[in-house]
Amino acid sequence: MKKFLRIVGILVVILGLIYLAGPKSKVVQLDGTISDLSLEIDQVDEFLAQKESATIGVKPDNQARVIWYDSTPSKTKYSIVYLHGFGASWAEGEPVHRQIAEKFGANLLLARLDEHGIDRENSFENLSAQSLVDSAKEAVALGQVLGDSVIVMGTSTGGALATYLAAENPSITAVISYSPIIAAYEDRLDFFFKPWMKQLAIMSRGEMLDMSRSDSLEQRYWSTRYHVNGYEALAVFVKSTMTPETFQKIEQPYFLGYYYKNEEEQDKVVSVAAMLEMFEVLASSTKEKEAFPTSGNHVIASFIRSQDYETVYQSTEAFLIEKVGLKPIK
Repeated sequence: MKKFLRIVGILVVILGLIYLAGPKSKVVQLDGTISDLSLEIDQVDEFLAQKESATIGVKPDNQARVIWYDSTPSKTKYSIVYLHGFGASWAEGEPVHRQIAEKFGANLLLARLDEHGIDRENSFENLSAQSLVDSAKEAVALGQVLGDSVIVMGTSTGGALATYLAAENPSITAVISYSPIIAAYEDRLDFFFKPWMKQLAIMSRGEMLDMSRSDSLEQRYWSTRYHVNGYEALAVFVKSTMTPETFQKIEQPYFLGYYYKNEEEQDKVVSVAAMLEMFEVLASSTKEKEAFPTSGNHVIASFIRSQDYETVYQSTEAFLIEKVGLKPIK
């Protein structure tokens, strides 16, 4: 019996070591520094058109584009760069981003993040944490061509990207962050950092995850198929960048908006508690937070999902006037 128990004990230790040595995601060092683009302002439309036409499977009306304030390529005092969330598109912030740009006479850059807005069999397979960051960096670099000062606005993953880039690039003037994924609700992405969990997930559900969307507008402007690599890339980005060290570097004006009514009726895509903890750590002396209980959705600034995007717009406008010093032109 003692020999049997000894053998069992050895097997348990071996299995434990195999488990602990198994593949898992890791925190990585990402490069968030934005470099200038060698582009003239009248080259931006062609630059985006060529880039989008070279991407296989971009869905109709999901392309990145510029909405020029006066319909012609001319620089404005401010530019607004909108970064959408995971699996989303520019429509996730419509009409708030457009209304804000119109209010302050700003050119508006609507980004399409890497691997987003596409419809192909392996959607999101090639996404990485760094390629996600790189596409956001390029969008802000384009914003620098479009305006003398850049305000970055984002929803969910876009809000987290805006937060990270503001920490790494003090030249960004201000951040408007809607429902940023500082952490997933109930830490639902953390399983990627446990041995073998990605492999087990693939064994049980496959590499591609289908998301049913009954609303025709959601089908048009949100993805319906996701490769598990996309979720892993998102998890690595969040874990690697949404840290106190990042938040303590942000000195720009920062507006945080989120959905919260009560413990039951709140954002259950991302963690409100993590957002509020982040807000307290921000180094900015010009910061403001606001819950939007009547929005009823994680996506608070879109006519497609939010039940009260008008209030979101009004609060954003007031923040930009009172805290950032923008002057309305209409």
